[in-house]
Amino acid sequence: MAERQNFFEAVLIIVLKDNQVLLQKRKNTGWMDGWYDVPSGHVERGETILNAAVREVDEETGLKAAPDDLELIHISQADTDKVYTYFIFKVRRWEGRPNLREPDMAEELGFHPLNHLPDKIPPYTKSGLDNLNSSAVTFSYFGADKF
Repeated sequence: MAERQNFFEAVLIIVLKDNQVLLQKRKNTGWMDGWYDVPSGHVERGETILNAAVREVDEETGLKAAPDDLELIHISQADTDKVYTYFIFKVRRWEGRPNLREPDMAEELGFHPLNHLPDKIPPYTKSGLDNLNSSAVTFSYFGADKF
């Protein structure tokens, strides 16, 4: 019988403005520090992925969105030291002005042109960004050799 795995869920939130995406540079997280990523975080026990996405984008950037403002565009599975499923959402509507609200975990926050992204973007995030205009939810898988 195959060994059962523990699975972890995370949400990633793509915020767009004028053909640019909101990215933050990670620090002190223990995972891909120094890399750029969209606002993201773990799904807490008893929380839906939609509510987690709304909470995380607010906690990290101060932007307000409602669950109905989110569109699931990509699901990615990463099998590294832990098995993660990433639910990647595009925010259709949001309010506020983004500001760095977790300076202990990110050192920069700003919009970057989609056609000129930083080199260091996690592969699961890049897959979501590559599928922004897909007419259906897309999927990707990354093993430990991709990190």
